[in-house]
Amino acid sequence: MSVETPITKTLKFTCPACGHSFEESIEIINLEESGSDDRGMGTEYQYDFRVDVTCPVEECKHSWEQEGEVWEYPVGSVNLIQLSNI
Repeated sequence: MSVETPITKTLKFTCPACGHSFEESIEIINLEESGSDDRGMGTEYQYDFRVDVTCPVEECKHSWEQEGEVWEYPVGSVNLIQLSNI
């Protein structure tokens, strides 16, 4: 893995309990390689991650573990960060 961690990124979340949509800056620390594919400028790597998120709505404050993916392509460059459906 050549992507440097931590990766700080602001992402959009939707609380699974109350449905509130919000943006939050997260810090991705632990990446687990889950796939790779040879492409024109080298190998593209896929990594999985998990972060803990808490709904900011005072009446809700639901906490959950959100899963996502980081795509590295070309090597050393973050190409895409996306959240998985929960």
